[in-house]
Amino acid sequence: MPGARRRRAFQCHAWLANERIAIGTSNSRILITAGSHVNQVIPVGPARNLQPNCSIMVIRSTMKGFIAAGQYGTVDMYDRSVDPNTKEDMYMSSLQGADVRFEVAMPAYHHGPVTGMDVCTRKPILVTTSSDRSIRIWNYATGECELCKHFPEEASSVAIHPSGLYVLVGFGDKLRLMNVLIDDFRLFKEFPIRSCRECCFSNGGHVFAAAHGNMIQLYSVWTFENYGNLKGHNGKVRSLHWTPDDAVLVSAGSDGAVYSWIVRDLKRDGESIHKNCSYTSAVCTPDGKSIYAVGSDRLLKEITESAISCQLDSTEVLTQLAISNSGRMMFAGTAKGALRSMKYPLTGEAEDFQQHQVHSAGVSRFRVSCDDTMLFSAGEDGTVYLFKVMDRSERGIKKERAGALFSDEILITKSDLEEKTVVMAELRRSLEELKLEHEYQLRLKDMNFNEKLKELTEKYSQEIEALKIGTSVLRAEKEKEEVKQEEQVQSMKTGHMNELHDIEARYNTELMEEYEKFQALQTKSGSMQEQWQRQMKEYDSMTQRSLAQSQKDAEERLAFKQTEISKLNELMAAQTAESTEIAAQNAQDIDHEITLLHGRYERRLRAERDEGARLKGENGIMRKKFNTLNKDIEDNRTEAVRMREDEKKLRAVITMLEKEIAGFKKEMGERDELIQDKERRVYELKKKNQELEKYKFVMDYQIKELKEQVEPRENEITVMTEQISSQTNPRTRNRITPHQTLFHKAGLRVQPRPSSHRQSNPESFPHLTRARCGLHPGPSAAAQKRARARGRILYWRRSRGDGRRVKERTGGGGCEGGVRAADRSAIGGDTGIAAYCGGEDGHVSDGWDIKYGG
Repeated sequence: MPGARRRRAFQCHAWLANERIAIGTSNSRILITAGSHVNQVIPVGPARNLQPNCSIMVIRSTMKGFIAAGQYGTVDMYDRSVDPNTKEDMYMSSLQGADVRFEVAMPAYHHGPVTGMDVCTRKPILVTTSSDRSIRIWNYATGECELCKHFPEEASSVAIHPSGLYVLVGFGDKLRLMNVLIDDFRLFKEFPIRSCRECCFSNGGHVFAAAHGNMIQLYSVWTFENYGNLKGHNGKVRSLHWTPDDAVLVSAGSDGAVYSWIVRDLKRDGESIHKNCSYTSAVCTPDGKSIYAVGSDRLLKEITESAISCQLDSTEVLTQLAISNSGRMMFAGTAKGALRSMKYPLTGEAEDFQQHQVHSAGVSRFRVSCDDTMLFSAGEDGTVYLFKVMDRSERGIKKERAGALFSDEILITKSDLEEKTVVMAELRRSLEELKLEHEYQLRLKDMNFNEKLKELTEKYSQEIEALKIGTSVLRAEKEKEEVKQEEQVQSMKTGHMNELHDIEARYNTELMEEYEKFQALQTKSGSMQEQWQRQMKEYDSMTQRSLAQSQKDAEERLAFKQTEISKLNELMAAQTAESTEIAAQNAQDIDHEITLLHGRYERRLRAERDEGARLKGENGIMRKKFNTLNKDIEDNRTEAVRMREDEKKLRAVITMLEKEIAGFKKEMGERDELIQDKERRVYELKKKNQELEKYKFVMDYQIKELKEQVEPRENEITVMTEQISSQTNPRTRNRITPHQTLFHKAGLRVQPRPSSHRQSNPESFPHLTRARCGLHPGPSAAAQKRARARGRILYWRRSRGDGRRVKERTGGGGCEGGVRAADRSAIGGDTGIAAYCGGEDGHVSDGWDIKYGG
């Protein structure tokens, strides 16, 4: 067994007959053990051509053997038999080569939390969805699952049309409307709503509402038009409820808001907001005057005209609410799986309810049937419960129940109907053919049976005659034997009677002899008893005489012994004195010898003490080492315990973080969906922006062409204006500014700005003499090269002295051609240039856009 445990992992076991144990392993083996010995190893996987590592998950014992279930959905049955060679119990598979069919014992249920549930109005059916990716329709009148279908992804919500012919299912990518066929769900329409957590049809069935994040969208069932969006929630919508007349829709969200909407006007009619509460369910009364809501604050609130008129502390978190259609009953579900029947209308007392523990986890959905006779509860434990509702007053209920008639219509596609019609026609034709064939076969069989019956009748009649003859012969023999047996019995009776008389006579004789012996023995016993009494009297007298003589002898011996004792006492006194003298002498000798021995042993003791001190020192050192090692061991154990505790804590933290990561991933998925919607919107805006930029580029190009057409004329006007001013003013006619002199040295021609520019900027060309160069390095050679190549004007920071470029302007302002040179050496050398550069066309830009003029 230890070797087997090292090679494989045990998964399950079961006790069998004759103190045997069947053990299932992880490598497709079943071990039959008795005590610590393995009697038989049964391979499971190779016999059925399964995968090599098929774990045996469950083993159950039966009357004849046991049943084993594997990892991949296989079931094997084994029966007990006796090995003819070893005469031991062996187990053999009873299903090899057999065509075994299993019948469904009970309907399949959800094996995950129920995420959605709704009840139909015109049919006694209930639809549910679960995290097991299935949608199921239940008939609560018969208690059976009428339809079940699994999907590739999980459904988060479901709603059924009042007619029972359509279902609305919210998946992760879209909201889908499907037809409910006789044996399938057929997709009919898709709506672009991702991860819809809440959806419901109106009571009339002409509209349905779906929660899209924090928005509620209204769609027409017949035209599929989104004719309205209800916006107001800041968090996810958790609950939707229609009034009976479909005029008002009540919604509750995780943001702590409860709204009532007028559907016709798409306007908000009332509101109640509590941000510290996350609502999970909200319902309204049939008259629409009051709203009841529950959430994470453990309070049941009654909201009337947008104000809380009553609230009850439930001591537990209530997750779901339901009000009967008659408006006389209210039910609530808790986060611990309990169902509460509330006293309605509310009395204001917190304990005024009846509680029934139903689910093992929180209640996720509540629904009431249209006739108020059934209550349906779904929980996170994957179970769905049906309760019969009884109204104590029974007022008005009998009429409603009498009028609650359910329809039995179903949907079927035209192709399926035609296919079934064809199949039915073929089956009818096949049935007629089979009838004819069976009638012909039946006639043939009747003929064969009649012939065989005739043959058997003749055969049996002959056998009966033969048996009658044999019976008569046997009867005659029987009579003869009976006569013979009676004669033998009579003779045996006579012999037995004679023998009985002889035995009685013999036994009487023997009995008389034995009686005589008994009388003789009794007489002898009386005489022996008298003799024994006489002997006892003689023995008593002899005993008394011997006792008196013994007492006299004892007294004489006692007197003699006392005399001897006195003599011995005198002798003992003399010997005592002698022994005292001898003891004194011996004491002196012993003291002398003790002195000698004391000196000798003192020397030896001193040597032993020195040796003991040395050994104690060594022992102390060893003890210190031992204590140090023990302390290290204890420290290591403490550290190991602490590390185990840290490991447990870290594992708990890891588990908690994994749960948080799962939650964050789920939230990230939802946010990714919102981001995708936003990105789609941004993409559309970018596309529009590109079109506008193209339009702008065209306009800029046209403006540039217009500027190019106007600029030469402005330059000519400026030149002519300067010439006129120089001719009219004789002082400035032949005057050349120092800056013009500097740029003339560089071989450039100075062209002043227009007068409008000089007036708008005080640092324009006439005030160029006021510009100062800072104590920062000038433009680098690479910057000058790029300026000459690209025709740009470079603006340099002069106030901080770090030589950083502040701004650049390409072309314009007198630098129409490529920039050829900036008179760096003339204006300041390495001390820097403020904003001046020249072009190949000989013009000079004074850089009037500079804001650093002195």
